[in-house]
Amino acid sequence: MVINMVSPFVSIIIPTYNRKNQLKKCLDSVLRIDYPKEKYEIIIIDDGSTDETYAFLKEEQSKVPNFKIFRQENKGCAAARNLGIKNAKGEILFFTDDDCLVEKDWTVQHLKHYSNEKVGGVGGILCPNKMNYIEEYKIAIYLDEYTQYMEVTDAKSGRGLATCNCSYRKEMFEITGLFDEDFITGADPEFSKRIMIKGYKIIKDPNIKVHHLKTDTFKSFLRTYFKRRQGITAERKKHENLWTNKKKYGYIKRLTNLWRRFCYVQENITDKRIDIYIMIKFLFLISCLAIVGKLGDFYYGIKAR
Repeated sequence: MVINMVSPFVSIIIPTYNRKNQLKKCLDSVLRIDYPKEKYEIIIIDDGSTDETYAFLKEEQSKVPNFKIFRQENKGCAAARNLGIKNAKGEILFFTDDDCLVEKDWTVQHLKHYSNEKVGGVGGILCPNKMNYIEEYKIAIYLDEYTQYMEVTDAKSGRGLATCNCSYRKEMFEITGLFDEDFITGADPEFSKRIMIKGYKIIKDPNIKVHHLKTDTFKSFLRTYFKRRQGITAERKKHENLWTNKKKYGYIKRLTNLWRRFCYVQENITDKRIDIYIMIKFLFLISCLAIVGKLGDFYYGIKAR
């Protein structure tokens, strides 16, 4: 479908759960975007919050035009986003999270890529609120995406879009279906794979930035990493053909490559010196993630049977 790229009507979809304070900041940032007010709608889905989130949303709805609120039982982010998609009127659907702040040119930066009809989705980067070695490590994992413009067409590449900062043509959901609600995590990159299988490409542009209000700690990162193994397990089961031919690199080679990326982040992004203390923290984190990853694979593998 050819889209009129002179300010098309867009929908901004945000799921939320028990994060009233973060959601308020997120909504404030969305309302400041540099885009015609009559050309976008904001859709927030309350995923069964038990705090004052829904009351806050109802109050805001009376003040903000084109503001839709939906509420459901707690079913998870994928189900919440799907509810938003079903009720969206936009030609392009934007996604971010309730603990993220978007920049003023967020929509414009995304939309400039849709002049190409083969582009099915666009994504940017997530900037940490505050740097620590956990956040530096997370950037190192996805360093290419933070430093390079990419056009991805291969579903086997392992590169998908994250719903903290992405957009899709609405027709992609008509062609491939909605986000898979069986995924506790990882429904977003899995959806990207489906549209690439259909012959569309995704764009990853490091100039499109969203800022994360959360700063991960060692404990919270391990917890998140464990939970993400469910999405990996589910994707391997659903797209087995995309995993069987995946190249396997030796552990030492992968570790060395990751260390080089981590050093780049330290020296070029955070202006830090590499010392023995940082190396020890890095190795300790890698070891813990390896253990947590195996535990997650085992746990979710058993649950999937």
